[in-house]
Amino acid sequence: MLPMVDKFLKRSLYYLKLFLAFSALEWKRATIHRIGIILFITAKLVRFFTLLFLLFAVIKPGESIAGYTSMQVIFIYLSFNFIDTISQALFREVYRARSYIISGGLDSILIKPYNALFHLLLSGIDFFDIAVLSVYLVFLIVIGGKVETSALRVFIYVFLVFNSVAMNAAVHILVLALTVATAQTDQLILIWRNIFGFGRFPVEIYGKLLSLFLTFVIPVFLMVELPASSLFRAADLSLIAVALVYSSVMLSISLYLWNFSLKKYQSWGG
Repeated sequence: MLPMVDKFLKRSLYYLKLFLAFSALEWKRATIHRIGIILFITAKLVRFFTLLFLLFAVIKPGESIAGYTSMQVIFIYLSFNFIDTISQALFREVYRARSYIISGGLDSILIKPYNALFHLLLSGIDFFDIAVLSVYLVFLIVIGGKVETSALRVFIYVFLVFNSVAMNAAVHILVLALTVATAQTDQLILIWRNIFGFGRFPVEIYGKLLSLFLTFVIPVFLMVELPASSLFRAADLSLIAVALVYSSVMLSISLYLWNFSLKKYQSWGG
């Protein structure tokens, strides 16, 4: 058992060093165009604050939406932005997958002495989104402090956020598998982002049928509203179990399809 643990730790350290090396290169690339950095971050924050202001303006104190108070609805909105931005920051390299395929760059990645999926999924961390993420985190802490909670609920919230990121990783791996098969990325990501956008607000406002769809078919509720609501409501253990099952199944299926797509890949020009 000890040799297996030692091998796992060495492998983990190896990929951590790779991640840090890729991140350093990405930082150099990101800081070349400083005006672009300012415009990107400004645009994201303007969109965020505009909708946040509208929520404060529309939801009056004492009113409720789908059984949530105004602060709880705002916390769900903040959680959506936080989870969504974590995924964008970590998995930004997925957006470049198509260019690797049509240029033949995927061939060179496949012969590298590390997992190709690691390169296509985690080698392009987005520091612009990391900067925006820090703003979201501050608002999460401030608004989270205005709702009644406990240390256990905070732990469950953080745990479920990690689980949501795992589900988002599964979706991005699935996109990579389909990109290898179809050489299309932008449309696939756009479809997912549009669907995931329903998570900005409680899914109950969309009606019973659509809310069920966004819970058990496309698990937006499990990825956003469940973690957020666990901070200020008693944890629903059955739904938490469902969320864990979903993340495990989604990761298993996406990894299977990724490996299947690689077996069918015929190299550039093939």
